[in-house]
Amino acid sequence: MKWFPTAHEASIFFRGAHDGGDSSRTAVGTAVSDPAENRSRAERRARSKVRLYSKANGIDRLMTLTYAPPFCTDPAQAYHDVRLFIRRLRHHLGHRFPYVWVLELHSDGERLHVHLGLGQYVPKAALASLWCHGFVDIRRIRAKPTEGERAKANRTAHYLAKYVGKAFDAAAGDDGSGPGCGRHRYEVGQGFQPQSTGQLFASESAARVWLLDQEGGSAPSYEWTSDDIDGWPGPPTRGFQW
Repeated sequence: MKWFPTAHEASIFFRGAHDGGDSSRTAVGTAVSDPAENRSRAERRARSKVRLYSKANGIDRLMTLTYAPPFCTDPAQAYHDVRLFIRRLRHHLGHRFPYVWVLELHSDGERLHVHLGLGQYVPKAALASLWCHGFVDIRRIRAKPTEGERAKANRTAHYLAKYVGKAFDAAAGDDGSGPGCGRHRYEVGQGFQPQSTGQLFASESAARVWLLDQEGGSAPSYEWTSDDIDGWPGPPTRGFQW
């Protein structure tokens, strides 16, 4: 089992004695020759990484950076602009901070804009001045009072993971690069990646008991199983989210 305590997620991987104890090989599996399947696996990994990172760092604000005319249609230019924006924002705040940004095509299939998640308040006027390419829209994701603060980060993580999936749908290739620019479709602030704890158990029930104890006895809000995913490339897996 792999547990991410700050993201409140865990996965249980099943394997037998014949696997020789190499959990990394079993979990990752071997390369698949089908490009579509490779892309699908890359998308699942990317969505999972973005979701875990967002939840672990309490990212609960979602920003959209758009361009004024003549707009931007070059992914390499957008990548350059958003990295400079992050650098200016870091200087403005005076410290490093966790963030996630995802490049997305406009509905016309040509213009580009950026979705960016933050975990702290920054005045909109300051953000617009630092972006300096067009328009900034930012909103804090809401949750019901009964859901708690964690629900805000959970919902933001869902939105960002969805945008990552859309970026994969819109781009060619299966290597995680953007449309024709050879760069990543998304980026996260380095130094804030969630840490995981690995444990070995003799049965699923034993793993569940241990995991529930670590999460304060509360049942997960969401569970999934690899049995429901066609062509799952790894060993049988169970996933849990709180």
